[in-house]
Amino acid sequence: MSKLDPITDGSKIFTNIFQDFGKESIYDINLLDKFLNRLLKETEGWVIVDFLDSGCWDCIGSYSIDKDKNYLTLNWHYYKGDRINSFIKENKYKPNISSILLHFKDMQLVELKNLPFITIRGYAMKHKEILSYLKTIDPDVKDSYEYRKNFYIDYELDRGEYAENCYCYNTPIYSIIIIPKDAGFGTDTSQKLLFTYNYYSCEVRLQKIQNTLHGHLDEDELCEKTNSIRRVFEFVLKIECCHHSQLNFSLIWQSGLRNGLFSFPNAYSDLTLGDLINTLKQVKSAEERSTLNQIVRLSNELSHDSGKPVTKEKVEELLGLATSYLTDLRTSIKF
Repeated sequence: MSKLDPITDGSKIFTNIFQDFGKESIYDINLLDKFLNRLLKETEGWVIVDFLDSGCWDCIGSYSIDKDKNYLTLNWHYYKGDRINSFIKENKYKPNISSILLHFKDMQLVELKNLPFITIRGYAMKHKEILSYLKTIDPDVKDSYEYRKNFYIDYELDRGEYAENCYCYNTPIYSIIIIPKDAGFGTDTSQKLLFTYNYYSCEVRLQKIQNTLHGHLDEDELCEKTNSIRRVFEFVLKIECCHHSQLNFSLIWQSGLRNGLFSFPNAYSDLTLGDLINTLKQVKSAEERSTLNQIVRLSNELSHDSGKPVTKEKVEELLGLATSYLTDLRTSIKF
């Protein structure tokens, strides 16, 4: 059997690897290592990497994993593998590479009709935590914290023989998509795929909660379901803020709102439901604001010691409101 060409047969290579691994999700760092090793070997690194902010790479040069920290680094550069020394000698100048750093959470292997793609995310990381780690590599690491995006912060490191721009993806939002070279579409479609997949992942989580609302549930169990709905809905609103800041430019221009309205004012982990709703209400209709108020009221009543009756009907009402809001967001994305 002839070797598949990663440029013209990339989709077949992805599909073959997916089938051999027999999984839709990867959570284990050792399995991730095996998967990436196989992917880079069979594609020779010739894949497309697109990002939620419309950035893109034309290949992955190499990767490394810190298994003690569960950190994954992907590298983009003009050379293959780890040939940095020979590359410097050949070109006689100090090159600059770009890298992605994340605290690995999961990788999803998705088959969408005839399009296989990979999306990956990490856990939330705070600025001080990232700096502490990067200073073990370069004590004089520089950051662009004031220019940060909702889902990454850019750092500059001096590696001695080369310089590195390290983009730390520091939220559990799916912000990175890896697609085969023969996919045949641009970064705008990749952005829409990422937002759609983020919303879809929330729908799956809400459906799991729906599936557990059967039989008799006491007050504590119902409050536990409410807390789960609230957590998912907070994630939905964080994605929506990114969605507006990256794709809905006309919304800001037409509304006369300030630039940066949808930028997170605090670290991802410190954002509250109230913070997010107060921001988003500025671009909502009266009906949408009423829905958000209902969601907040029910969430507070059912998750706090309000002293009011906790019933399955109220939990189902909250779940229905959150699900309907989420579906409207997902279906608003037009390909």
